[in-house]
Amino acid sequence: MVVVCASVAVGMLGDLVVAGLPRWLALVGVAWAVFLGLLATRERLRQGGVWRLPPMLTAVPLAFACWAGQGSLMAWAATPWIVALVVAAAVRGLAEIVIAAAVVGAFFAPDATIFTWYAVPALAGALAEGLVLRLVSELLREGARTATRGGSARRARLLAVLPLPIALLQRGAERAPVVHFVGATFALTHKPHAALRWDRWAMRLYRRRGMVARELGALSDLATNLHSAGRHDEGLATIEHAQQVVSERLPAFLKRENPDVGSLGEQVLAARAEYDVVHLFLIEGRIRRDVGDISGACAVADSGLAKLDGDNGLRSRCESWTTGVLARSAVVSAQDKGLASVLRGVVIGELIDFLMFKANLAGTLLHDDESALGLLDRARQVAAAAKDRGREFMATYNYATSLVRLRRYGEAETTLRSALELAEGADAGARLMALGGMANLYRLQDRLDEAEPWYGKALDLAAQSHASMGINAGLGLALIRLSRGEVEAARRELGTLVARAEQLNSDAFLRAAYLAAGKAYEQDGGREDLQRACGYYRSAIERLERGRASLDSEEERLRFLGGEARVEVYERMVATCVTLGKPVDAFDFAERGKARALAERLGGEDEDPLAWPAFQAVLATAGTPLLFVEYFTTVAGVLVIGARADWDRPRAVRVPLDRAGLRRFTLTNFGSAGRVREMVLGGLEELWHGHDPLVSPIAQWSSPDEPVVLAPHGLLHYLPLHALRLDDRYLIERNPVSYTASASVLRACRAAAARQTVPGGSPYAVFGDPTGDLPHARSEAEAVAALLDTTPVLGTRVTRAAVMDAFQGADIAHYAGHARFDAADPLASGLCLGDGTVLTAREVATMVRGPWLATLSGCETGVSGHHPGDDVQGLVRGFLSAGTSTVLASLWRVPDDSAGYLMTRFYENLHSAAVPTKAEALRRAIVETRDHDHRWKLLHHWAPFTLLGDWD
Repeated sequence: MVVVCASVAVGMLGDLVVAGLPRWLALVGVAWAVFLGLLATRERLRQGGVWRLPPMLTAVPLAFACWAGQGSLMAWAATPWIVALVVAAAVRGLAEIVIAAAVVGAFFAPDATIFTWYAVPALAGALAEGLVLRLVSELLREGARTATRGGSARRARLLAVLPLPIALLQRGAERAPVVHFVGATFALTHKPHAALRWDRWAMRLYRRRGMVARELGALSDLATNLHSAGRHDEGLATIEHAQQVVSERLPAFLKRENPDVGSLGEQVLAARAEYDVVHLFLIEGRIRRDVGDISGACAVADSGLAKLDGDNGLRSRCESWTTGVLARSAVVSAQDKGLASVLRGVVIGELIDFLMFKANLAGTLLHDDESALGLLDRARQVAAAAKDRGREFMATYNYATSLVRLRRYGEAETTLRSALELAEGADAGARLMALGGMANLYRLQDRLDEAEPWYGKALDLAAQSHASMGINAGLGLALIRLSRGEVEAARRELGTLVARAEQLNSDAFLRAAYLAAGKAYEQDGGREDLQRACGYYRSAIERLERGRASLDSEEERLRFLGGEARVEVYERMVATCVTLGKPVDAFDFAERGKARALAERLGGEDEDPLAWPAFQAVLATAGTPLLFVEYFTTVAGVLVIGARADWDRPRAVRVPLDRAGLRRFTLTNFGSAGRVREMVLGGLEELWHGHDPLVSPIAQWSSPDEPVVLAPHGLLHYLPLHALRLDDRYLIERNPVSYTASASVLRACRAAAARQTVPGGSPYAVFGDPTGDLPHARSEAEAVAALLDTTPVLGTRVTRAAVMDAFQGADIAHYAGHARFDAADPLASGLCLGDGTVLTAREVATMVRGPWLATLSGCETGVSGHHPGDDVQGLVRGFLSAGTSTVLASLWRVPDDSAGYLMTRFYENLHSAAVPTKAEALRRAIVETRDHDHRWKLLHHWAPFTLLGDWD
């Protein structure tokens, strides 16, 4: 509008000249208009983009032409078409030319009739843009903020978009924040996919105008919304691009914005840029957490905290500026003081966010709630000192959640009441969280009468604001009805909630509503009710699998079933099918809920879970009678499903085994050699044999000496089921036993074995004692190598290159040495090498071709992390992913002497013509080891060795 005003000024001066004013005064006025045009040109060139078109080439020259022509454009300017042209002009430069021509032409008209209807509006427009329009734009944005806080998502998005037409009339530097604000509003109202286009537009506007700091902010928001939209790979790529912007363009930007090197302004700008980098760390950590890279997420969190906290961290520097330099210095500009004060606030907020993120990793994923409490307590203190009630509420609420997980309900109740006080005056979402937290806390303790009014309060609040969030409170009330035995009332309420969730078409609400409705019809239900429960469970599973199918990466799909609520629907579906006498459906849904990501990795992403008819055909290719036993753990017991090729349908039984008790027993007595040894030597082995019913059905389903393949579920993966008793002897003595994650994984392993060929070189690779501290492992490697007629690789010669090359070229690979299991990141588990590093499961999975048989004679090589979706995570997964058809591994560390003997006996049996399968070779090796030395009859000497994959 500077150019418009300059053009009007030129016209007015020309009019004065016509009236007899000295021409030199008119020329001074014209020179002043030209000067204003030059200023506008300089600003536009600095901002870049479409504003690179200088007004000196548009409106100002035209104004001179009109003045020189003494109204020669009067006839054209006076036509009504000029108004339509201005309105329709898509390019602002064209609009300015038209305005200038019209105004100047009108002033030089003899009667100046156009002045009354065009020149005055033009002048008023120049003022309106700076005052009225900006005021309207800000009012609309404030309305959007208020609507967002109140939960009115549609109204917030509408009010955020309305200022855009006004922004299109502004400079790009002023337009970009408006566009950025629209993206932020869409993100805050749970529309991350829609926010992406606005973030990208704002990022382009900032980049064209050289606004590097703001561009970093837009990139941060873009990465956050890509993460929220489940596009994690793109999110990480965006973070990488932002880091490139920091390294390549930020230094020049800082120098240009504040050339006074070392000044407070320069320090504040540099610190702001450093904050943007740290914020990218937080986004990266969240993405890595959600794709299963827990170690990477922890490392990123630690890096961010190190930069924010400490003696020379961002927080301490900001504190020193605001409490020291700024308070005492009279020469610091007000702008720099304001920037430093604002920066201090955002840095403290970021520190709190990092503390809460690290607490989430510790408590929710690493199950270290005590560490989480310490982090959250510090976050609460920092937030309280900064008077940041929003973050103080979140830290307090999360603190209460950790206390609930630790079953410290009294402290949790006190903390939740503090959260309620903090939520007063906050947005409705925070109050609903606190109310729901109190209600859920009481329901968990079966204090149903106390929980009910809290759910009622949440429903009342949701009716005023977050109508959709009222579904959660309604589900809580319905579950209370079920707990009281008010089944019919619960069913009616849940029917209404299902209808509301279907109207919203939200997968999350629908899954929860379908699951709760299924529970209602399962409880005290007859056959018809159970069938209706199956219908609800089926609908919930379909919603689950539709969401899972939309995920791009294996890690994302693996994590998707990583919540117990999502797994519960499979458990209830399988259990209900067994109750209804539908073993085929029970088998099919058990397969759909187990090891999906691993099965897809081995068989291809388009491979569907194995259904009964297809698996029956797989069993028929065994060439010998074979029993497949699939386990599925539920809250009420363990479902055992048997399958044979000569059966027309699977068979299923329910073992009444309490899952909470099974968990306590497993964590107390298994997981390490020391625990198992203490259980056995303490005379408590009979406690272990209290679980013999898990294998009891095998006595009826198979004959002695027939191969048995076990597919455990949940905690059963950590137990040596072959060491349970059947017919007064161990199962492994009666039958050769192997393990698999699921029927689908077994099919993939069988296919891998059929494809297996040795690509030249040595068919055997033997490695031993890479760390030089296991003499028995060295002896074992030498003995195995002698049996296989090959040369072992020992000690420091066991390098990453040697192991990877040999594994990819060998038929049989044997490793005897230390192994490491990483509970936080199971795919970081691996084999210890001679140079002190670890060959991780991730690296093993990248092999072009894995060996036909991989024997891992190290401590805990068979231990895997198991998500609630029952996907195997660890060394075994790495080898199976590389195409290895069979892995022989150990659940815990075994004494070196018995382990060495067992391994040599296994290979001798494997090369014997009288031993038909790998499973039979291991069975005989275990029996021979037990009989060789009376000390080795104890469970901890022989039970940990398991054969995973193809038994043949």
